[in-house]
Amino acid sequence: MATRYCTRCGTPVPAGSAYCAACGASVAPGRSGPGPSASPPPAWAGTPGPYVPAGGPYPAASPAPPTATDLRALSSVSVAALLGLVGALLSLVEFVWTLTSAFVSSVASVQSASLSSFLTELYLVTALGALGAIFGFVGLCFYLIAFRALAPGDGRFKTPATLTLMALISVVLALGLSIALVVVLVQSISCTGAEAAISSTCLNFGALAVLFGLLLVVAIVALIGCIGLLIGIWRLGTRFDESGFHVGAILVIFPFVNVLGYVLILLAARSARHRLENRGFALGYESDF
Repeated sequence: MATRYCTRCGTPVPAGSAYCAACGASVAPGRSGPGPSASPPPAWAGTPGPYVPAGGPYPAASPAPPTATDLRALSSVSVAALLGLVGALLSLVEFVWTLTSAFVSSVASVQSASLSSFLTELYLVTALGALGAIFGFVGLCFYLIAFRALAPGDGRFKTPATLTLMALISVVLALGLSIALVVVLVQSISCTGAEAAISSTCLNFGALAVLFGLLLVVAIVALIGCIGLLIGIWRLGTRFDESGFHVGAILVIFPFVNVLGYVLILLAARSARHRLENRGFALGYESDF
């Protein structure tokens, strides 16, 4: 007996069967198979319905728990913003003090200022600026720690980490060159005497030119490093969905207003950490941190 085939899917149909066992189509009696010019329809003929697993639809993916790396990075950013805030306040005090003290007038006129009082103010202003630079330097270290912690899992922080390291090196070099400038200036004043103007024989113009040239180069490198730092802070806002990082990254560029920028970065870091911790508790990951 000739083999019969389903006219819909082409599956062989046992003799006596009225329906195809594969697709359930009705099999007309007497049809022994496809015609000479016909070919069995493909197996995918028809419109299959959506696939539903045997156990029901797959459950929606749960949000990923906050990692210890994120929390440590945000803690480092909080410390960095606090240190930057202190450094910015010290720089502001130094600027106001310099403008309102006799230091500016004595440097401008380079005349009859008491040597002892001049040197005292010079040392105090320098110490205040150095203290602010130290706070800023340590703050940069904490930013670097945060960026390096996030970089392995988020490649967006690799470049900010490298550029922030450049900024750290530039700060050290700038501090050393500034101290050298102060030393040259103090030596010139001591050479001149207590009641006389600084003469050209006492002022080492060659040393000053070299120091200012090196400071210019270091300043350019520091500027590039600071741009990388700001990019890293901006990307923190993107990663943790905190607009305070974005606004703070812009405000820290401007003198005096940078105080507000550091405050916003500090608040954003604490807000992001608090939100991640709350999400972790809600998901049952208390033990992770």
